[in-house]
Amino acid sequence: FPSHDRDAGIIPLVNSTFNSMKSNLKVLECAAKKIPCIASDVLPYSDCPEILKVNKQGDWYDHIKTLSKSESTRKRIGLANYEWANEHHNLHKWNKVRNELYKTLI
Repeated sequence: FPSHDRDAGIIPLVNSTFNSMKSNLKVLECAAKKIPCIASDVLPYSDCPEILKVNKQGDWYDHIKTLSKSESTRKRIGLANYEWANEHHNLHKWNKVRNELYKTLI
């Protein structure tokens, strides 16, 4: 799975009720390393706007081919995912919000 020596994360997931209750952690792991990812377009990944989504079998091939041919595309998508995750899932930011909430309750 994602590492500093990877070009992309591949995240297949079957569409099921059980899987829809999972988190988008794999996408966030890719985002933290500015790695683009290709994921099944199912919850929990369908809410992640800066990934390449797979809706049919041929999409896997098309997205892998796109990323393998262009380093600039890999960097652009990886950076966009990083910026989205940093804006919406930054723990430091959320801890500040929680701290302010706790202060109002005390």
